[in-house]
Amino acid sequence: MNLYSVQSLYFFQPKSIEQRAIHELKYKKNMQVGNFFGREMGKRIASAVWLKDVDFIVPIPIHTNKERERGYNQAQVLCEGISEETNLPILKVLKKQSHGKGATKGNRMERMNSRKIDFKVGTTIPSHADHLLIVDDVITTGATLESAFHVIRKQFSGKISVVSIAHTF
Repeated sequence: MNLYSVQSLYFFQPKSIEQRAIHELKYKKNMQVGNFFGREMGKRIASAVWLKDVDFIVPIPIHTNKERERGYNQAQVLCEGISEETNLPILKVLKKQSHGKGATKGNRMERMNSRKIDFKVGTTIPSHADHLLIVDDVITTGATLESAFHVIRKQFSGKISVVSIAHTF
């Protein structure tokens, strides 16, 4: 995939406090949880040497139907918290075209094989950008990030890093 760096706040464990908090954000419309996690990510980003040169933070989009149903995109909420701490601008460059299945059921290989994520670049990446930071809530199989990376890479040759609340592997 050729990413510069990937960082998560937590390792996702079932029945953990982190899982409950993430479920509050994703399924219970608790945006304060997302803002809290975003600010925590922002504090770490502000002190991380490997992220000193980030130009923009990029939220992983969700399908418009899901965003309409939920009322918000959880990655966007995380980006807002990160931006509060770092003053980094948010660049909504990605659009999700397909409404694929989530990656929360089945074993790792079943989840990888069931994922067909179809993104497109919805806006131009500014020419002065050298380092983008993609933000997602939970990295499960990596399929979402791989798809986003490849779409962005068609237009952008600089560094791409990733942060998330948690990862499962």
